[in-house]
Amino acid sequence: MYRKIALISDIHGNMTAFQAVCDDLKKQKIDEVWFLGDMFSPGPGALEQWKLFKSLEPSVCVRGNWDDLLVNGYKGRLSLEKPSRVFFSRLAEFIGMRLGS
Repeated sequence: MYRKIALISDIHGNMTAFQAVCDDLKKQKIDEVWFLGDMFSPGPGALEQWKLFKSLEPSVCVRGNWDDLLVNGYKGRLSLEKPSRVFFSRLAEFIGMRLGS
């Protein structure tokens, strides 16, 4: 028996593209969705993006490097010695507040 599996990754906050992919998944009658990391990025729409992601009910989820940075930043686990880590920590706070975590 054949199953159609969609692999999705590297959304990086691009809600327009993500919505187009999700619309196409419905047309293609996909049996299963695997998410391979990197959901968020700077920009608005985190809550809408998260709701759309959950509606896909992915059977496999892998955390990407940006996801790791955001989770660790939200939990206060990033060293703030580099300006990029300060950025990720603030971004993680912003996204975490939007998602109600």
